Amino acid sequence: NNAEKLITTLHSQQIKCHMLTGDASNSGERIAKQLNLDTLHAACSPRDKQTHVEALAAKGAIVAMVGDGVNDSPVFASAHLAIAMETGADISKNSADVVLLNSDLTAIEHLLTVSKKTRRIVKQNLALSLIYNGSILPLAALGLVAPWMAVIGMSASSILVITNSLRLLKLWVSSTCLSQLPFYLC
Repeated sequence: NNAEKLITTLHSQQIKCHMLTGDASNSGERIAKQLNLDTLHAACSPRDKQTHVEALAAKGAIVAMVGDGVNDSPVFASAHLAIAMETGADISKNSADVVLLNSDLTAIEHLLTVSKKTRRIVKQNLALSLIYNGSILPLAALGLVAPWMAVIGMSASSILVITNSLRLLKLWVSSTCLSQLPFYLC
């Protein structure tokens, strides 16, 4: 089951998994036990879901919400990341940050991998820029580097940052065909 695989992966990364459902029956409890979820909140109204998400965020948690119903769209605004299922209600897809293009929840694993790699590359690019600018600006201000050399160095620095960023494209292409991505960003 894709959900079990995803929950196992998330737990291995110390990510807690909560279930907020409007269903009042015992099916939510059965699913929560089967998936080994951290908590279950059943018979939730959209406001209850939103309150729970806001409480988690207030405690400093970064909250990603996965949903597919009309009642999930107001909660999406309270989450740091809103993920809608492609088969869900149009309003939830329109208010989400990411829409899964199929019912395969393992696409969330791919999304996590891409986001972590993106964050790492952004930090590398910032470090490269700071190192260059922090070293060349004082030298140029002191007249130790000719202005034309600083300009060439700035261009080389930009090319280096762009080349480093292109590694993300390699990640996308190597994991899946670009025309068949398992999700799209809104």
